[in-house]
Amino acid sequence: MELLEIGKQAKEAALKIANLGTNEKNSALCAVADALEEAAQEIIRANGLDLENGRNNGMREGCLTG
Repeated sequence: MELLEIGKQAKEAALKIANLGTNEKNSALCAVADALEEAAQEIIRANGLDLENGRNNGMREGCLTG
């Protein structure tokens, strides 16, 4: 998916979310938090690979550590 399409989808989602009630928003946030916790190890592994690739391709350390 291209960056422009991702941006369009994010804008559409933001408009939908703006019309949700507090309970619906809280429920959605809890679902996102649960999904992130469930995927934490995979996210950390992928981040490590990204850092390694950055170092191998000469990226400055300051850009890698944020």
